[in-house]
Amino acid sequence: MPEVIASITPIPEFADPDDAYAWLEDERFCLVAAAAHTAAQGNSSYPVRLARILERYLDAGYPTDALVVNGHAHRAAERAGDLIGQAHTLRQLGNAYNRMCRHDEAVDHLQRALTRFTQAGDRVGEALALSGLGIAVHRLGDHEHAIDNFRRSIELFRQAGDRLGEAKALTNLGNVENRLGRGEGAAHYHRQALVVFREVGARFYEATTLNNLANAELRLGRYALAADHPRQSLTLLEQLGSPRAEAHIRDTLGNVHLRRGEWEQAVACFQQALTICRRIGDWYGKVWAFTGLGDAAQLADRPAEALGHYTEALAIAADTGNRYQQARVHTGLGDAHRMLSNPDLARIHYEQAHATYTELGVPEAADVGARLAALTSTCERSVIGASDLDAAPSRFSAKRRHEA
Repeated sequence: MPEVIASITPIPEFADPDDAYAWLEDERFCLVAAAAHTAAQGNSSYPVRLARILERYLDAGYPTDALVVNGHAHRAAERAGDLIGQAHTLRQLGNAYNRMCRHDEAVDHLQRALTRFTQAGDRVGEALALSGLGIAVHRLGDHEHAIDNFRRSIELFRQAGDRLGEAKALTNLGNVENRLGRGEGAAHYHRQALVVFREVGARFYEATTLNNLANAELRLGRYALAADHPRQSLTLLEQLGSPRAEAHIRDTLGNVHLRRGEWEQAVACFQQALTICRRIGDWYGKVWAFTGLGDAAQLADRPAEALGHYTEALAIAADTGNRYQQARVHTGLGDAHRMLSNPDLARIHYEQAHATYTELGVPEAADVGARLAALTSTCERSVIGASDLDAAPSRFSAKRRHEA
């Protein structure tokens, strides 16, 4: 973070983090306006420093404001020939685009940031840009490229002795491992990161990593552990405040309830997550929340209701360009149409999901392939008077509901 120059005007004193967060909430629009005003007045350093100081706060739930603040700051840094200022504002713009699911734009800005950090010889800056790039390409489906970026960033952070940066990159690497179905590897990286976050007192990242660890435990079928971690996360966030993180944690807790067959509790969690995501404009989180509501409706044998939630999710997922999310929603739509005895529509959605999962190289491809095979087999039997479509596998079969 940049050095904060002493103010000649009185500034408020904050008794605790809650007071500081409340002040930021009250003054957010003024701070955004200050970035625009100072940049317009030709002040080259103030908007750049303000953007760095506000990075953590805006990243936690205000990506649109982050675009505005860093856009002004970047233009000011360009006018001043401030290479490091340009690099950091480009990196922060890339991170904001990641939050808004505009991953192609994120890649463009983060690549430009990486070039400038390299030119300036700033190894920590390079590592930060590589981590942001890893997130962007991971969400675009290029998992091996993401893994390479995260490993390079981990090495650079270690060389610089930046343990916090190293732990962040480790947990990002764990997220990719989990997406690829490698739950044990994911849990290993998340536990490594968790140790560091606790040692350095980074409670916010401790909370988000506990949630990531819960997703790895879900992948491994360890539902009791998966339920405990997000509850610890929410306890930490009560003291810290981060609406985006809270929404994602409630989504994870909703999925834990789904796996345990507790659909009413799952619905409550997904509704809470959706309310937060709507308020802060988190499109990525909205897709997960609508998909979770669809899954919960399926579990409660309400396929028509599920269809409505999945349709909402698909519309948003198509706008974000996140192919994994699209495939997950197509799977849900296939399940709903199967339960509604629409095998032809179910097949169309399963085939789209299967093709995307296969291209992404994730284990869900095999699961959807099994659905397609069961659907085809059942339809063939029905021609000669066989039973209905319930032979097709479900994500929430009785066996899976009671694994916990």
